[in-house]
Amino acid sequence: MTKYILPKVMSLALILQALPLVAQSQSTDARVTNAWAGLAPPTMAMNAGYFSLSNHSDKGIVLVSADSPAYESIEIHQSQLEDGIASMRMLKSLAIESHEQVQFESGGLHLMMRKPVSNMSLGDRFAVQLHFDDGSAVDFEMQVLKSMPQVNKSEPSGAHQEHHHHHAM
Repeated sequence: MTKYILPKVMSLALILQALPLVAQSQSTDARVTNAWAGLAPPTMAMNAGYFSLSNHSDKGIVLVSADSPAYESIEIHQSQLEDGIASMRMLKSLAIESHEQVQFESGGLHLMMRKPVSNMSLGDRFAVQLHFDDGSAVDFEMQVLKSMPQVNKSEPSGAHQEHHHHHAM
């Protein structure tokens, strides 16, 4: 009986050893910078989140959802102005091409964050996670600010100071 169990144990050990490699391959080359949310009145049931999302991989990626422990739900939205009429629509997904940067900003793409779990004050930070169609995710923090942060190009690059440009190939 031992000769039958040993090969099974060895096979299981090999499978378990390979699992971390599979999990690591699910990481993405997406990077979030300059993430912030506006200071909303305490009675406001929603807020918008803004940031830069860069794809540093050699293949396209598709953003499919976002979540945060600070909000009951988050949706990807696109604001637009057509014939002088402003509208907003929810996006089921957002494709980001290889080496492309996408701006989530007022009047355009943004995260619509609904039902805050608690009131937030100026300077507070909260965790957000973006999910991609390949199963990968990016974790980052958003800071509550009065207005969009200014990027100082003379400062060293950091999580909130990086600035990437999209170059056509």
